[in-house]
Amino acid sequence: MSEDSRPEPTPRVTTTVWSRYGRPARLYLKVDGVQIGYWDSARQQAVVAGDSSDTGTHRRLIETVGSGWQVKHEAERAAKDRAQQLAAPASHGTAVSAPAQRRAPEARPPEMPSAPEARPASQPARQTAVPAQPEPPQPADRGRDMSSIKAGETVGEVARATFREAPLRNAVRRLLRNRDRGDWSWSQGERGEKTVGRLLERAIEARRGWFVLHGITRDARGTDIDHLLIGPGGVFSINTKHHEGKKVHVGRSKVFVSGVSVDYLKSARTEAAAVTTALRRACRTPHAATPVIIVVGAQRVGRDAGAPTDVVVLEPDHVRAWLDGLDDTLGPGEVEQLYNAARWESTWLPPGGRSS
Repeated sequence: MSEDSRPEPTPRVTTTVWSRYGRPARLYLKVDGVQIGYWDSARQQAVVAGDSSDTGTHRRLIETVGSGWQVKHEAERAAKDRAQQLAAPASHGTAVSAPAQRRAPEARPPEMPSAPEARPASQPARQTAVPAQPEPPQPADRGRDMSSIKAGETVGEVARATFREAPLRNAVRRLLRNRDRGDWSWSQGERGEKTVGRLLERAIEARRGWFVLHGITRDARGTDIDHLLIGPGGVFSINTKHHEGKKVHVGRSKVFVSGVSVDYLKSARTEAAAVTTALRRACRTPHAATPVIIVVGAQRVGRDAGAPTDVVVLEPDHVRAWLDGLDDTLGPGEVEQLYNAARWESTWLPPGGRSS
């Protein structure tokens, strides 16, 4: 995605639970202090306040946060009921038995609106494959199946919503190929992610046991993982950076785009750490995700001799050679376990579905 593809500042999301007079609970959401709607726990659906170009985005945000909150809310209620009944004294010598477990709500799919060196220098550390760890209990409602998301779909929705905010101005920007913050930047990100998505899908076709997911939203603020690659060679959190016609250079601590430094290395490490945490929470894997940056459309990608090796930086033409050079670090059972965790929305929600 281009260097201007993340708008600033990040919107702040807050939540409030309302439940009175025996009525089903509602979870109200605000973005930057403005109420956008609520999650109806009885009907298990989002209710959006008002009608604007952001309605679709607000609906998806409410569904993401609300469904995760409801899973936790139901589990807490069930645990409280069990504790109360087990603590009650038995009468007439009759033993007290544990109540039947409360069923979690059924999953409801959310609504949707409408040639340098052949082998890159940076490689993830080689590891030895280990047996899959026992999978922890999973919530009955695991949310949306992320394997249905196409490459570029998530950022494409943002691009179209951004265009609708100021269609005339954005149309002029497109004609002039103005690459400042706004519609053009998001559109470039969409093009880059589609290119890398196709490349990854073709690259793993002939490689048994590999899986790829796209556009994974990992928090209520909309932060997303462009691509997640899982296979015998490991787990890879992949960032797409689209810099059409520009010169990109990987230095010792920074990446430079046309001479301007950007924090791609730091953000890639942060994202990989978040992926590692989420997957370890979901399936207790001992393996860490490796951060990867794929630069699309650049005139040239150079690198210093002392460039860091913990972040893999690739051009599209090098992806296949990089995959060929990976050692197997995961067994088939662990790959399947990781993919089955990664594909479900509940894996990426903050604990309790609340934003921080």
